Amino acid sequence: MKLGGRVWKLGNEVGATDLLPAAYDKAAELGKADECAPHVLEALRPEFQASRQPGDLIVGGQNLGVGHAHYHRGAVIGCRAAGIGALLAESVGGLFLRSSIDEGYPAWALPGIHAFVNDGDRLEIDLASGEACNLTQGTRTQFRPIDPAILAILDAGSTMNWALRRYEATKPRG
Repeated sequence: MKLGGRVWKLGNEVGATDLLPAAYDKAAELGKADECAPHVLEALRPEFQASRQPGDLIVGGQNLGVGHAHYHRGAVIGCRAAGIGALLAESVGGLFLRSSIDEGYPAWALPGIHAFVNDGDRLEIDLASGEACNLTQGTRTQFRPIDPAILAILDAGSTMNWALRRYEATKPRG
């Protein structure tokens, strides 16, 4: 799985409600991602909405996704609907990580990523091979590749879709 885009660099302890304010939780619960997208990062990076581009990448510091698990799904579907290619950070809260995988959305801990990029840099990243290239700075780095099972879930779009694909592939014919 290859991703690429402009980096929006954030700090440490960015919570789910920093990604999508809690005021839009009801829309998220109802699966109205299009209502969530215009509010992603509105308090943390107000300039984001005016200049976001499909594939942009959010790079955080330590403990991305902290906060109450109730808000995790909303942050994930809001970021996806806003066109953010992935959420990458030094570390990602365990429940937030689980929620993002369940939704089939890449949010992953890549130790060293925060120091590797600056805000606005162009980054290409291959989650399967573990290679990142900062196109702006002309530098490369390696990280631990994402497990193939997780990549399969991301490719399927959710754990439910992944499970259904597996079921269909093993279902007896005839």
